[in-house]
Amino acid sequence: ISVTDVNDNTPSISPITSSQNISIDSPAGTPLVQVQASDPDAGSNGLLSFMIVSGNTNDSFLIGNSSGVIELAKRLLSSGNTFTLEIQVADNGQPLRSSRINVTVNTIPPSDFSPRFASTLYVATINESNTVGGD
Repeated sequence: ISVTDVNDNTPSISPITSSQNISIDSPAGTPLVQVQASDPDAGSNGLLSFMIVSGNTNDSFLIGNSSGVIELAKRLLSSGNTFTLEIQVADNGQPLRSSRINVTVNTIPPSDFSPRFASTLYVATINESNTVGGD
């Protein structure tokens, strides 16, 4: 007797923060958020893949096919834009089952309050016999 799993479950997506902000000075590869999903089916019926279905204007974002991590594909050109990415999570079963979620990404200007040093070079001398926390 051989028992095989039937693909009778649709992937379930965990809720995420509805809106993500990213600075326009963020480099390509900057991660934004991870879409997490699960499927209780066994074997290939429970294997999940992620894809951006719509809203990816100018191919600005990527999503890891198996990880669900959304990241910046290239540097953004201007702030004040909003992207609504429709993400699909699909299983590998027959028939294929899928779920979708929208992730909103807002582009924001770079921070004007980045840390800055008063000097470009600092020099310090420490005696090798000093103890940790000592003078």
